[in-house]
Amino acid sequence: MFTTQEFAFAQLDDTIALGSSMMPQKKNPQVAEHLRGRAGVAIGRLAAMLAVCKGLPLAYDSDLQEDKELAFAQVAAYDGALRATALLVSGLRFDAERMRAAAADGACVATDVAEALVRDGLPFREAHEQVASRIAAGERFAEPTPEEAVAARNAPGGTSPGRVEEQLSALTWRVAATRAWAKA
Repeated sequence: MFTTQEFAFAQLDDTIALGSSMMPQKKNPQVAEHLRGRAGVAIGRLAAMLAVCKGLPLAYDSDLQEDKELAFAQVAAYDGALRATALLVSGLRFDAERMRAAAADGACVATDVAEALVRDGLPFREAHEQVASRIAAGERFAEPTPEEAVAARNAPGGTSPGRVEEQLSALTWRVAATRAWAKA
C-alpha cells in the first residue's frame, strides 16, 4: 500500500517487483506477495504437525514419522523466506519528505487529540465520537504537531521514554543483520 501512487512513501526496486500486466504505472511487490503466501503454507504445516501430535499416548509411536517431512520442509522454506526478506528490505527506498508531509496533514494526530480529551476527564467513547465527527467534517488539527505528539508519548505517563528510538534502533539492527545474512 505504501508503494502505491496514492501514498508513494516507498519505492520498490525493479529487482523485487514486476510490472503489472494490466496497469503500466503499477509495480507488483512480487517478493512480498510470495512471502505472504509462504506464511499461509507455514500455518498449514503447523496445523498438520498439531494434527499428527494429537492423541499421542505416553510413549514414542510411529505417528511421529510424519513430523520429519513437515519440519524439514518448513526449515527450508524459512531459509528461503529470510533470503527473500533480505532482498525486499535492500530493495526498498523511502521518501522521508513525503512521509513527513503526510504526517503533518493534521489528521494523523486525531488519536492524540482524543487522548487529550480523555486526560481532561471525558470518557473515551465520547472523545472518540467528538474527534471522529470533527475529522468527518473536514477539520484538521494544528495541535499537537506530529513532533509534539511523539514527545508526549515519550514523556512520563506516555509511552515509555525512548521507546520510539528503541524500536527504530532495533529495526535498523534487524535490517542490517538481514542484509549481512543474505550476503553470507
